[in-house]
Amino acid sequence: MEDLFKKLNPTDQVPDDLKKELISSLDNLTLFADIVDLFTAKAIESKTTFLDLATPQKEVLSNDEDDGQKK
Repeated sequence: MEDLFKKLNPTDQVPDDLKKELISSLDNLTLFADIVDLFTAKAIESKTTFLDLATPQKEVLSNDEDDGQKK
């Protein structure tokens, strides 16, 4: 199997246009992954943070105040 691939490209050098296309494809893939991350994980994180700030927090009651009795 390796012999077949060696016959396809007998030199060790990769053509420059292939390198440029590969780098461009990798850059596009990275950009797409960043956009997906932005609209999924980071969007959910920012929404929960916003809702936590916008929602009034209940005061934490001590054990003495839970049953309405004071010591």
